[in-house]
Amino acid sequence: VFTRYGKCYTFNAGGDGRTPLFTTKGGMGNGLELMLDIQQDEYLPIWGETDETSFEAGVKVQIHSQDEPSFIDQLGFGVAPGFQTFVSCQEQRVQT
Repeated sequence: VFTRYGKCYTFNAGGDGRTPLFTTKGGMGNGLELMLDIQQDEYLPIWGETDETSFEAGVKVQIHSQDEPSFIDQLGFGVAPGFQTFVSCQEQRVQT
C-alpha cells in the first residue's frame, strides 16, 4: 500500500490462508527482528512541508491485532535511522 509516508508494509497479517505467527516467549531473540535500509539518500521532496508532512527521515511503526486495520497516522510511532530500537508489547483485549 502506498501512503503519504511512502510504501506501507504489513507483517503477519494472516492473509491468503496463512496461519499467523506468534511467540510465547519475550526478550531478545524471541520475536520479530528487522534491519532496514531506508535509503535516505534517495528521499525526494515530493510534497511541500506542511503540518501533515515534513522532510524527516525514518520509519513509522504500528503494532496491532490482525483483525484491526492500521491507523499509522494516529497510532504509529517513529523510529529514527542509524539507531537500534527495541519495542516490547503485551496484548490486552477489552470487551465492551
